[in-house]
Amino acid sequence: MTANNITVDESAVRHVLREFSEVQFVQGGWFCHGPPNPERDRLRNVTRKMLSVASPIELGVIREGLRRVYRYRGHRGVKTWSLLVPPRSVLRVTRVLDHGWTSEGQLWLAARIPAAHDAAHLVVSVPGPIRPYLSGRRFDVKDEDGISHGTVRVNEEGTSYGFPPFLRQHGADEGDILIAEFDLTKKWPCYAWATTSCLRS
Repeated sequence: MTANNITVDESAVRHVLREFSEVQFVQGGWFCHGPPNPERDRLRNVTRKMLSVASPIELGVIREGLRRVYRYRGHRGVKTWSLLVPPRSVLRVTRVLDHGWTSEGQLWLAARIPAAHDAAHLVVSVPGPIRPYLSGRRFDVKDEDGISHGTVRVNEEGTSYGFPPFLRQHGADEGDILIAEFDLTKKWPCYAWATTSCLRS
């Protein structure tokens, strides 16, 4: 990629961006930058405005709404970076609500479950601060009873796949919270214990 007569390799850009905890890679080379103040998150604000008028809204409708808003913003001549709307597969990626470490030293994260038609393809983006612990690994998913529900894989960009079988088996609903704890003490098999909560935060 080239800007101001300076050419930079894409891999170098990725390397630099991974150093910033507020940058989250999601899918297919796309990434998002979460501002320190959530109230200044344009994607969040525009989406909330649409949902305040009608809810639920199909993801494709939300994407078209975002495109109209961003296009109008561009026509106003705002002197800043262009706003791009990613494809549905990227918008479907779920951001983590919170994360931390248990008293036993296991890494945990919590993510809100989206609408049913998106939960079937749930993809969770791992935040920058904990990405190095999970990237490039796979985990055998077990519930609180020790029953296996397939495998979760986390790619090098910190995008995790494989939670839907667990969600279907446990009847998770839109708005529930998925909580996953990751055992990092073994290379393989390593485990992720998953639970859901109906608490709304």
